[in-house]
Amino acid sequence: MERSNLMKDSILSIPPPLRRERVTGSRTSWVERLELAEGTCFWKTYIYPGPFGPLRGIFRNTFLADSRVEREARALEGLAAAGLQPDLLVAKGEFRRLGFLLRAEILTRAFGSTDLAQRLALGPLNRRELDSLARFLRGLHESGLRDPDLKARNLLLDPSGPSWAKIDASSSSWRRPGVVFDARRCRDLEHLLLDLRQLGMPAWQRRRLLVLQWFPGPRPARLSAARARA
Repeated sequence: MERSNLMKDSILSIPPPLRRERVTGSRTSWVERLELAEGTCFWKTYIYPGPFGPLRGIFRNTFLADSRVEREARALEGLAAAGLQPDLLVAKGEFRRLGFLLRAEILTRAFGSTDLAQRLALGPLNRRELDSLARFLRGLHESGLRDPDLKARNLLLDPSGPSWAKIDASSSSWRRPGVVFDARRCRDLEHLLLDLRQLGMPAWQRRRLLVLQWFPGPRPARLSAARARA
């Protein structure tokens, strides 16, 4: 497709949307909902304006480490490859000068109809939703993903399954897949349980979420702190 037939303010090859709406954002990053002919997508943009913008987060925005967009794209690809959620990644792109990141974008497909935070505002999860969430979280960690930003607003729900998807994993990292309760996995669960408590999820549901992460075998002592927080 010729550049003249694409969105002018994007480094990605995105056709002009039928509808465009800003969802959230700040001066240096934002998210927009795009209604395209193929369906609804979300377009996330990060910019690093000069002269000091490219130096912000130097270990993340230079050759020294992956950018936020790269980490998020890798998480989406990994979760899809593990069969935990559909392939939500449409495109990603970066613009650099002398190795410094000046702009990064990622385009993803929409999933479900709500997120976990919005769903909890309507009341407690039903048993099918709760157990499917527990299975999803267990599979997410066993795939090797670790994400300190594991929060209710980043867990999307499709009630028809019910099924779940994880988005906004720009701070994520990967380790070898397997049933391992390492410190990062326990930390992720502790952060999520605290978030769920603040959102009003009943204590018994938080405990069930945690218990369903366990498998036959030794129960690591590191989980005791997470269990207490539940």
